[in-house]
Amino acid sequence: MIDPGDITAARRALGRQLAKFRRAKGYNQHQLASHAHYGRSSIANVEVGRQNVPRDFWLRCDQLLEANGTLLRGYDQLQALIGRQRRETAEVLSMPTAGMGDDFSGSLTGLLGRQLTTGIPLLSGLFTADDEERLSRVIEQPRRADSATIEYFWRLLEAHTRTDPGLMPADLIAAMTPAYAVLGRFRRDAPAPVRQRLHALASRYAQLIGRMHYEAGNLAEANYWSDLALLAAHEAGGDEQLVAYTLARRASLAGARGDTGQVVDLATAARKRVTLPPHIDAMARRHEAQGHAMAGDVDMCIRRLNEAAELLVHGSNGEEPPYASGFSLGFHDVQAAGCYIELGRSTQAAEILERELPRFRADYVKAYNLARLAHAYASMRERERAAEVARSALALARQTGAGRALQALRGVHGDLTVWWD
Repeated sequence: MIDPGDITAARRALGRQLAKFRRAKGYNQHQLASHAHYGRSSIANVEVGRQNVPRDFWLRCDQLLEANGTLLRGYDQLQALIGRQRRETAEVLSMPTAGMGDDFSGSLTGLLGRQLTTGIPLLSGLFTADDEERLSRVIEQPRRADSATIEYFWRLLEAHTRTDPGLMPADLIAAMTPAYAVLGRFRRDAPAPVRQRLHALASRYAQLIGRMHYEAGNLAEANYWSDLALLAAHEAGGDEQLVAYTLARRASLAGARGDTGQVVDLATAARKRVTLPPHIDAMARRHEAQGHAMAGDVDMCIRRLNEAAELLVHGSNGEEPPYASGFSLGFHDVQAAGCYIELGRSTQAAEILERELPRFRADYVKAYNLARLAHAYASMRERERAAEVARSALALARQTGAGRALQALRGVHGDLTVWWD
């Protein structure tokens, strides 16, 4: 199957072509943005493969920059690659279940087991033979999808959100993408009373897949899956908390693109859309704080961080939705450290990360935050400590497939090249 990394590489190559033709024409990014009717930050993001834009953008730029169809052909080739990946996924899902050996019972469990690049049997013992047989019948006749089908996929999702820390983001992407495709068939053909719950479930799957692309360093794919998650959340109808949660999650992607205004706008929209449970409200305020930090607004950043911490400490003990799990005060503090780094308060950030990171398990999240700690030390001009932590971050990032951590390490001061031995 097409590797998502190949799509990301193709998108970046197309962005480099845009930059080359822009410079040849004598335009800076502001000038091209004005002619193309986009913002300067969008041009910058497109040129490094961080933002998807429609075909009319490439048509306009091809004409403006006199690229003689090169940019438009590059875009069409990229879309063909994406289309091929989706067709291959669909073909895997349509494979007949008979005659595939004793190790394949005809269930989605067996299919996902083959998709994991590590071969780790994540779902071993999770479902009974009756569960698997029931799902096989529903896959053949999607209109038979019912509450038991939904329960099966909820349990599947929960199993993957409590995975072995040795798994890489790419492993989870490979496991969950076929499951999302099967849900798509159910959403088209299932009876109306079931479809709404399937839409909510699909939103959660798309959110997880997008987050794994984000951790793998594939921002463009993360944005694509975030779009799917938001669409499915809206289609679920009535679950405004899910929509708000998805908007708040999108704020972190906007931050990765460097779009300060959108970070604040998305986080604010999430909070104002509906009364949120404390943990999701805190997450939205933390993302808003990130936007204010990027803009250099110290007062608003600190205010939102304090509000988020207050919610986590004194918020209601009522039931939170399942996707709110994991937003602990310690995790909030680690994320707040990123805001302090943006604000130039590296010592404060380092103190938080030194205190909290030893409690983290050795996975891609820890790798990224170790890279942040290295950045803080480098900003404090503590070269030896920065290099030592960066080596640890690099080793863990390579071990866990943490592409986002590797990108963060490249942003640390260039004189610490000893990491890349």
